[in-house]
Amino acid sequence: PARTPTAPMAALARLVAKGFRPATPLVAVVNLRGVIAPPARGRRPLNETRAAAWLDRAFGLRPDAVAVRINSPGGSPAQTELLVEAIRRRAEDTNTDVVCFADDAAASGGYWLLAGAASPHAPNRGGCYALPSSVVGSIGVVSPSFGAVGALERLGLERRVWTAGAAKAGVDPFKPVDPEAEARLKDVLEDLHALFIGAVVAARGDALGPPSSTRDAELFSGRVWTGRQALKLGLIDGLGTVQGVMRGRFGDSTRFVDCGELAGRGGLFGFSASAAVVDGALGVAEERAAWARVGV
Repeated sequence: PARTPTAPMAALARLVAKGFRPATPLVAVVNLRGVIAPPARGRRPLNETRAAAWLDRAFGLRPDAVAVRINSPGGSPAQTELLVEAIRRRAEDTNTDVVCFADDAAASGGYWLLAGAASPHAPNRGGCYALPSSVVGSIGVVSPSFGAVGALERLGLERRVWTAGAAKAGVDPFKPVDPEAEARLKDVLEDLHALFIGAVVAARGDALGPPSSTRDAELFSGRVWTGRQALKLGLIDGLGTVQGVMRGRFGDSTRFVDCGELAGRGGLFGFSASAAVVDGALGVAEERAAWARVGV
């Protein structure tokens, strides 16, 4: 659960963040970077568990707005939903507007987060933004695998799997594709895709234009766009950076406070945990594969 500071402590923290100028607008900034995945020992993917302390600090300041910077190729749908819910809950509890910004990429689950976490766009309120060169979209679901049946045969090996439950084994890369197992997997992927589409439509509303088979075939095909293209399609509300957009809303005197991972919480030899998205060779390989799917 969110740890909400007491009113006097929140007021003091807000005053300090404003440089002891009470009238100065304050924007709390949270950076959400990397592949979205469940917590794992020896790895540091992006998820609600890891981001909870950052979000608590940001919303605990009771700022004029929270700016969420996103740089993610996506990942786990469930972990994405948890992140979106965590941001929305804190925004509602503190009556704080959230504005989301894409850096290099807000693709797949990263776009779900960009669109879903932002407060509805209204003058000087919520919305989501990107750079002209950001990679945005990829509204689809993927389940990568491989086939190694031929390799096993050349090695003289035979795959044996025993299950209790006809569908338990699923699609096995070491056995020929089972049409029934493949159909079940596609059914799950299509349902996840429908959930993703529903979240985007609910978040973007009329900005996407009137529903049509042509629109849906383009927007929800799984392809990515640049920020400029995404703006024309209604996937974002505008182009710009955190400081540019927020100073345009609140004025040049706006102060920004970084509420991300605290310095000094790194591991051995002082390496900061925020310096690497994923630790370990396996995590690095998975991260590179995720980024490669969006062409970054």
